[in-house]
Amino acid sequence: MSRPRAADDFATIRARMAELHPEREAVHATGSQQEISAGPVRARQSGRLQTCLANTILQALVVMVLTGLTGCYLLVPREPPGGDYKRVSELVRFPDFYPGLGRLYVQPNTLPLGPFRAYDRQGLLVSTIYMVPIQDLDAHKMMEIVEGTPIPVDHVEIHYTSGHPGVPEPHYHVILWHVSPEQARNLY
Repeated sequence: MSRPRAADDFATIRARMAELHPEREAVHATGSQQEISAGPVRARQSGRLQTCLANTILQALVVMVLTGLTGCYLLVPREPPGGDYKRVSELVRFPDFYPGLGRLYVQPNTLPLGPFRAYDRQGLLVSTIYMVPIQDLDAHKMMEIVEGTPIPVDHVEIHYTSGHPGVPEPHYHVILWHVSPEQARNLY
């Protein structure tokens, strides 16, 4: 069985385009898209119908974007995180709100690794933090990170600290930011 090839239809397509060319030029010359008879091809849409359709599509897009943004805001976890998380300032001598990090919560049984959940002054989750002891890295110890992050990670920061209340030994902070670097810098 012989199948027709697309190239065999080029002559037909070119002939049809040549038929429609004068009508297309007439539309461009008048500056409007009134109905044009094009043989078996149906009429073009009027300018008013196109404008109405464009406005409807634009309105639908605005509604979808606003709904999406509202949904994103509503999906950001708020403090307190629930479960057996405790405010770090209630467990050790540590500020209730630490500039540059926020208000920290942790599950005491996961110390020193964490995860720590950090919230801004409005109570929205801004980062998930792990505090990885250097001795565990040197010992090639397997880190059991059971919990993931409740929302997507925007960027990651890793920095060394010689210790602080709650985690006195030298360790690295691995900060999984859920907000932009600019928002993270303004966390005061």
